[in-house]
Amino acid sequence: MTTRNRLLLAACVCFAAGCGGSEPDADGFVRESGTLSGSDEELVSGEFADDYTVSAQPGEWIEVAMTSSELDPYVILRPPSCPEGGTCETQVDNDDFVGGNGAFVWHEADEAGRWTVIATSAEPGEEGAYEVAYRVAPAGGAPATPGVALGSGRTERGELADGDATLGSQEYVDTYGFVGRAGEGVSVDLRSSAFDPYLILQMPGEDQLDNDDWEGARDRARIEHTLTADGMYRVLVTSYRPGESGPYTLEIRPGEASSEGAAGEAAASGAAPSEDGADPFAK
Repeated sequence: MTTRNRLLLAACVCFAAGCGGSEPDADGFVRESGTLSGSDEELVSGEFADDYTVSAQPGEWIEVAMTSSELDPYVILRPPSCPEGGTCETQVDNDDFVGGNGAFVWHEADEAGRWTVIATSAEPGEEGAYEVAYRVAPAGGAPATPGVALGSGRTERGELADGDATLGSQEYVDTYGFVGRAGEGVSVDLRSSAFDPYLILQMPGEDQLDNDDWEGARDRARIEHTLTADGMYRVLVTSYRPGESGPYTLEIRPGEASSEGAAGEAAASGAAPSEDGADPFAK
């Protein structure tokens, strides 16, 4: 998962609910309703932000989900060692992981203490109401947020179009995510008759697998892979050439684990930042 280093202009404030003032629900989540507005703290990049804290021990998993119908949610999770208001290379960021305009984090704690959950937006100046839920799960646990685990798989129908995010090489890109476990098999299948589909599977960390023209088909890209780590995986739907657009169908399914590893192109690593400071992944 790639990090965007967004900095707070002021020190974090521990909201009452984030300091243990709210009772967890049946799934263990503390659920908060908030509003981003001009009276909030700001990130250096111009987004308004609210923050909460949650205590975790090494080996436990921190789960955070943020949704909103009024803004594009963006979640930042900062470990206890991150300096207040300063650069933090070990923070975890997420945007557009949960279907229906939601951000999500599923992260294994490697430090003991209070972790900071920052609820913010994808773009500067966005205002509106949001809901954020956070909890700590035991080692070996699974996420409780509906629709994030690989589970029985799913089918997505979308469209690459003007206004979408772009890769560093300028192709349009839509992003989907799932939480997987080491040893699980997964197959990701992308089809389109409107453009030459190109598929990227990004692992926890920086490695990724790419595929174009599965078995010579110009309308299909596919990746079959045995997952090597627990954590968050992202599927990037894009095109072979910049500017290509149109509808597509994406299938994400559990597959048979194989000792042969990945079917697709060799893994690549690294990301190519765009001029606006975003972090799309290079093809």
